[in-house]
Amino acid sequence: MQALDRQTSAELEKLSGIVKRVTFHSAETGYTVLKVNSFQRPHEETAVIVHQSKVFAGATVDFYGEWTTHPSYGLQFKASRVIERKPATANAIGNQKVHELTPFFRRIAFKKERIAAITATARKLAVIVWNLVIKAEPYKKSEIKETSEKSRRAGLRQVEKRLRALQLSQGELEKIFSRAAIIAN
Repeated sequence: MQALDRQTSAELEKLSGIVKRVTFHSAETGYTVLKVNSFQRPHEETAVIVHQSKVFAGATVDFYGEWTTHPSYGLQFKASRVIERKPATANAIGNQKVHELTPFFRRIAFKKERIAAITATARKLAVIVWNLVIKAEPYKKSEIKETSEKSRRAGLRQVEKRLRALQLSQGELEKIFSRAAIIAN
């Protein structure tokens, strides 16, 4: 591995993409297995092996290394050098639990795919910045909240519709919602 670390980036193959998830990580050794959506093959998940502790889901990263074939897991990219691209703003929004644009991102990702959600969120951010800078309009946070509230109401209507379709008795509904109340607390 020492000889591989001394190689320059020009001698190594490059794989660029978005880290979809961290499949395995050892805190002691830093050995990490990642699933990456590469820009070269966006509809495929590529396994990337790296010895690094600071790689997280949602990061846009350039990996430098070589392709290997594992007897059990198949084709993998073994990275000896990792460079995180900055900023990964639109992609990072999808990984955050509390952000004003997270519901928008997740809605697009659910309907289409993550790459489309990243593009749509990046465009939405660009429009917000453009309105702030060029038009000198204040940021309209309330519009995003209204959209989130609309989505919430639509979700509630879907739940009500599904409950009616199940034709549950009053006792069964109370039992379900009492369990849900216990779980929520």
